[in-house]
Amino acid sequence: MKKAIKVTGIIIVLLILALSFVESIQVAGDHVAVLCEPETRQYYAPPFTTEKDLLYPQSCFVQRIKWARKYGYSANKKQADAGYFTSEAIPLLLKLLGKRNPSEWGEDGNWGYKDFEKIPY
Repeated sequence: MKKAIKVTGIIIVLLILALSFVESIQVAGDHVAVLCEPETRQYYAPPFTTEKDLLYPQSCFVQRIKWARKYGYSANKKQADAGYFTSEAIPLLLKLLGKRNPSEWGEDGNWGYKDFEKIPY
């Protein structure tokens, strides 16, 4: 009986250690607002986009990622590679304990812009 308790304890400790080293990354969900460029069929992260990043700035509009993906838009490669559509990594153990990954787009997906609240989900 004592041996079974020791083995169980060791397994639990090893599991906790393993979960401390495995990281969780959150990807931007359907609710996140993005800047869409119809001519290139790409979407951009609004706070990290300037007019010179766009080929056709006059035709851009803000929409949710779900809508953009539905109509064939994809993330701008440069911004995707920079990690604008993924959150910071946190240990999986913290995720299981209820900690959320900090993200640039925020809980509501509006990147901190009040005007984006009007965009339908």
